[in-house]
Amino acid sequence: MLAVYSHDSLIKPGPIQILITGNKPLGPVLKEETGYVTIDGDIKDLKNNKYLHTITRYSDPWSLYFTWTGSGPMPQDEKNRLDTLVAEVHSKGKQIRFYAIPDKPEVWRMLLNAHVDWVNTDKLKEYNHFYLTEYNGR
Repeated sequence: MLAVYSHDSLIKPGPIQILITGNKPLGPVLKEETGYVTIDGDIKDLKNNKYLHTITRYSDPWSLYFTWTGSGPMPQDEKNRLDTLVAEVHSKGKQIRFYAIPDKPEVWRMLLNAHVDWVNTDKLKEYNHFYLTEYNGR
């Protein structure tokens, strides 16, 4: 049932994959040669490769990087920062997520267009409608 990893490499697929976020037990996970979990790393630690082999996704709060709330166009410097962060994370073969985002279609659209892997939302019904009708799963 559980996926099995050798560091961040999936060695046995399973329908259940465990990704630890929040208070992360980095020490014990680092000691495991083979395990059942991976870690949600902090984007701000992207340059630190110490935990790279245990991280499969990088996440941080939106407000650490952006002031744009979805009103009007996203400032170009913030759009450049978003694109750069996504490219850096993807170049490591990892996924990226921002949480505590301004939870509205304009921001969801920007995240999807920037190829952010996870759109973190509390508005599941509204997001589903947006994705299926407005974004159309591009």
